[in-house]
Amino acid sequence: MQRFPFNTLPKGPLSFVVTMDGAPYSASVTWNIQGRWYLTLTDRFGNRVTTVAVVESPPFSTLAGASWDGVAQRLTLTTALPHGFRLGSMVVQTVRGATPDALNGQWAMRVDSPTTLSFPMVSDPGAISAPGSYGRDVDLTAGYFMSSVLVYRAETFFAYP
Repeated sequence: MQRFPFNTLPKGPLSFVVTMDGAPYSASVTWNIQGRWYLTLTDRFGNRVTTVAVVESPPFSTLAGASWDGVAQRLTLTTALPHGFRLGSMVVQTVRGATPDALNGQWAMRVDSPTTLSFPMVSDPGAISAPGSYGRDVDLTAGYFMSSVLVYRAETFFAYP
């Protein structure tokens, strides 16, 4: 994970080099006359990859537990507080900070109850010592990279992996 702090006041530009899919890209964040921040990403040759409005991802929420069902081949996550998703729906959420690492990542989850989410996992992830947290990442570079995401949350840009 790469981290780039960004103080939105005063309204000054930010520039940094970020690694996406193993290659370096130049990022610049500027204030637009429309009254919002914009991110421009260019490759090492100066070609513009994208310019997008900076949208903040919501904060992650705590998971209270996680368990794997070998018969159903599903992992069930228990949220510390009610998640607010519609029962029976599917939601795409990211798990971070879990141990073992096999739980971390973006998953299409089924909403089973007000405090449980589940998704297919065909092999035993091992002993679960920390369930981590879950949330939704607004990927500012969606559609441009195969395995990397760039997220803005709490005055910081984060690049994964």
